[in-house]
Formats: sequence, structure tokens, C-alpha cells
Amino acid sequence: MPAGELPAPAEEWRSVSDITIVRAGALGDFVATLPALRALAGENRRLHLVGNASVARALTPDLFASIRSIEDPTAAFLFDDGAPPPGLGHPGDSPRQARRPVSLRTDSAAETNRADSVDYGAAPFSVEPTDAAVAPLAWMEEAAIVIALDPAIERRVGAVGWRPTLFVPAHPPPELALTVAAHLVRGAGRATLHHPSLAHVAKSADLDPSGVAGTALCLPSLDQPTIYPHPDAIARADGVRRDKGVGARYATIHPGSGSPRKNWPIDRFGAIASLLHAHGVEPVFLTGPADGDLRRQIAAIAALAASRGASTIVDSTAAPVLDDLDLPTLAGLISQARCHVGNDSGISHLAAGLGAPTVVIYGSTRAARWLPAGPYVTAVEPSARCPLCAASERLPVACDCLATVSVEAVWRTIAAVLDGEGA
Repeated sequence: MPAGELPAPAEEWRSVSDITIVRAGALGDFVATLPALRALAGENRRLHLVGNASVARALTPDLFASIRSIEDPTAAFLFDDGAPPPGLGHPGDSPRQARRPVSLRTDSAAETNRADSVDYGAAPFSVEPTDAAVAPLAWMEEAAIVIALDPAIERRVGAVGWRPTLFVPAHPPPELALTVAAHLVRGAGRATLHHPSLAHVAKSADLDPSGVAGTALCLPSLDQPTIYPHPDAIARADGVRRDKGVGARYATIHPGSGSPRKNWPIDRFGAIASLLHAHGVEPVFLTGPADGDLRRQIAAIAALAASRGASTIVDSTAAPVLDDLDLPTLAGLISQARCHVGNDSGISHLAAGLGAPTVVIYGSTRAARWLPAGPYVTAVEPSARCPLCAASERLPVACDCLATVSVEAVWRTIAAVLDGEGA
């Protein structure tokens, strides 16, 4: 099949009304999957998630009929070579004999599925799955889509009775010029009955991934928000912001990521904070539990600025640091920002999914693969790449190309974003 051609929906999916989505991964992986899930849910399918339960409940309680953590004993067997728990079914069971989960949640988990009952004071944005109880399983015929690197997970899903099943590789093959988010929309399209946006994904497959800043791969099908923060979360974020003395014209900066190799130098983020302040936009730094070293570096930059008599480079007035916000409040804060600036990270994917104007800085990874889905996303990349990062696919490589991205290049992009939206 040509790279740009979408496979036709399989006949067996036409009568499916409930789909279990098996998708492990952290914040960025979850958000990158949302365009595909929104496409499926838009066809009046009920979605059941086995994945990052805490993130799903915090960000998209509207999307799933039920949510189960991959850490739960009823689901953990999918991700190892052990036998299924008793009662889940066995290889060789017919579809009529096999047991299928209908509601992979406890009564208390069902309550947290509701948007009006999310605990907005709960875990920080490096949340971990919180399910502990094993829910009883019910009999039901239910389909499953497995998004993973290991196709063995789909075999385990089929062995316990889900029918039909669909395996979507978590990462596109090197020859397919699509971002991860676009690839997942395309892959899940095999279970989609009719969704106009899939045609845009098909047309995009022949795009050259070397486009400037990766913006050529911001596909029409991926230019809608996928995360809608609850008004209570926005109100809580406004309160946090006001407590820090920050006005309504602010930009959020997250200088961290899942790998130090993806982190632009912290002093350059400090320079961006200074430029934002001079532009009339208050910079706000965001850090989480995994960003301890960055917090210390920010404090060191602030002390240096103070010793030089500066008042606009990462000090308590110009750039407050908000630590360990819970995920709904963090989403509420970013959703109201004039701009978000960050590395290739889960928080950048979150910002893009919220519809916030988002500037992402790349070096050891490529925007052609990892550009987040969202309506206002722009990437800044090295003007020239070494062979290592030019060919990078899944993991950040060890090279110095990120350090060649200048403050001036990033600021030009930010200024254009701010000027374009009237900040």
C-alpha cells in the first residue's frame, strides 16, 4: 500500500460500539494519542482506557466510559509474559466463551471519571497511576486497539477474548514522513467508520519532513485542541497566578523534559524570560518533581542577576517559579497563557493540546517526528544537523546540535507568535 493511502475500515469494526484502548506511556505519549481517540469518540463509540489512569482522569474525564491503570492487577498481565489472571479467559477460548471487561474500574474510580468530581488538589504533574482495587469483570463483547511498540500485547489482548483487535505501532516507520500524532490518527483510522480529518492525514504522508521548523507537518487534521480544562481548574490556576503577583498577560516556560539531552541551556531560558518581560508579558517558570536540578539552576541565575543589579532575569518579581502544580491546575494555567515555551517534552504536548500558542525547541530529537498536535504550534530547530540527530527517531541522541539554537532564533519565533495573537 502506498505510504499516503489509508487502509479501508475492516468490516468487523462497523458494528463495534465499545473499544478498549490499551496505551501505556507518560504524559506526552498520552497527549499524542488524543487526536486519534477524539476521532474514534466522535463516531459515538464508547472508549475504555487501559493506560495512564491518573493523566486520563486529570485531563480528559469526558473522553472515556471507563479508565483502568496499567498497574492494576486486572491489566498488568498485558505488559508481561505471565499468564492472564484467573477468569479473564485463555488462549483457545472462542469469542462467545471468553470473558471481556465491560467496566474496568471500581465504583470510586467511576466517580473520578466525572469532570465535576476531579480532585484539583491532587498529585503533581509527574502523576503516577493510583488505581489499587481490582474491579470485578463482566461479560461483554468488546473490541480493542493496542498502541504499543510490542505486538505481543495485541496477542495477549486477543487471547483473553477481545474481538476484534487492532495493533497500531506506537512509532511510525522511518520511511513514513508523519509525526507520531499523525501516524496514530492514521493507524486508528482502520477502526474508523467515517471521519473527514483522516483524508488530510492521507494527503500529508508525502510531505518532506525537512520543512523549516517542522511546521509543514502540522496537519489540518491535527489543528484542533484535544484537552478542555474544567472551569474549576482554570479558576484554581488564576488563584495560584494571582498569589504569585502575576497578571493576566503571562507566558509559561518549562525548561525541563524527560531527558537532559532534550533540555536547551537554562541560562537561555533566563534570557527569554527577560525578553518576555521587556515585551510586556510576564514569564512564569514551571517545574515538577523531576526538575530539582533545574530549580537549583534557576535560583543560581536569579542570584547572579541580583548581584548585577538586574531585575528582569528570573528573579522573584520577573519570573516566579511554580513548583509541582497538580495536573488539572497546570493545564488551567497554560490554557490561559499568551504563549508557552519549552523543550520537546510532555508539558509542551500538553500546551499544544490545550490550544495554547506553543513554541517547542528541538535539538537531539526532530520536530518532523515529535511536533505536538495543536492549533498553534511552532518548532525551532538547529539550522544544520549532525548525522546523529538528523536521523533520530524514537530517542534523543547525544549531540551538541541543541546548543546551536540561539536565543535570537527562539525569541524571533516567540515574538512572531505574540504579535500574531495580539499579546
